[in-house]
Amino acid sequence: LQEAKENNKGAGAIRASKKQERTQQTDHAFTSRIETIIKNAKHGFLRAETRLRANGDDTRGASILRETLDGLQTDLRDAFGRMPSDDDANTGTQMLMRELQPWLVRSRLADLCVGRSKGVVPSPDILSHVLADTAAGEGPVGEQIDRWLLYRPHMSGIRHLIDHTVELAEAVAPRRRNRNILLIHAGAGSIATMLRERLAKGNTVLNVLDHDRAGLGLIERLGNIDEQITVNAVSFSLGSLATGRSKPDLPPQDLIIVHGLLEYLPDRLAITFLRSISQIM
Repeated sequence: LQEAKENNKGAGAIRASKKQERTQQTDHAFTSRIETIIKNAKHGFLRAETRLRANGDDTRGASILRETLDGLQTDLRDAFGRMPSDDDANTGTQMLMRELQPWLVRSRLADLCVGRSKGVVPSPDILSHVLADTAAGEGPVGEQIDRWLLYRPHMSGIRHLIDHTVELAEAVAPRRRNRNILLIHAGAGSIATMLRERLAKGNTVLNVLDHDRAGLGLIERLGNIDEQITVNAVSFSLGSLATGRSKPDLPPQDLIIVHGLLEYLPDRLAITFLRSISQIM
């Protein structure tokens, strides 16, 4: 029995050693893959920059840059889609940031996103840039990277969502005079600007509620398009509203528009939030 016990311990140690060896091999394979991705991306960036530096309108240089970015996106999706360990993922992310971030932040959008404050909701300056849909950056390479980023489906979706939201608001808003309409979350101010222009009739009051002073500052600068509509910036905690702890001191609203907020809330909190804002109507 003692001999069998010792043999079992030995076999267990061998299995543990082999498992550790496989893990180390997997770790090495992942970091090697990231190194190859970085090498390929930098090679493409340098090729594109050489051409674009000589001629900012060089179509082949722009094509090389787009192909490089497409390849980088595909390779990263594949590498991280294989579910590396947390340590591997963190190491790979650090490697990518160290080696590729200096290239990517030449784009205005990438620079804004890297430097933004913590949180998932985009800041007003990021949204403004996305909605303007005008590429900007450091030199021809920066502008081309920026254009590629602005063409991403998510960015295009943001632009289309705002257009559709404004069209829907105009269609369902009451036709009577003296309407009170509430917009929750100022964002970059673009949706408030569009609503102001499309709803300027019948003495409408457009209240824009947010806790972000930068966003509300944009609203305060909008002013009134004419005597038919008044735009008010309402400073109020979105957290308190979402959790139902308190509600703003506003008259009953005829229409409430929630912009760029619900999609970031967990289901349970979203339900509480909808119940809370229904009390304002």
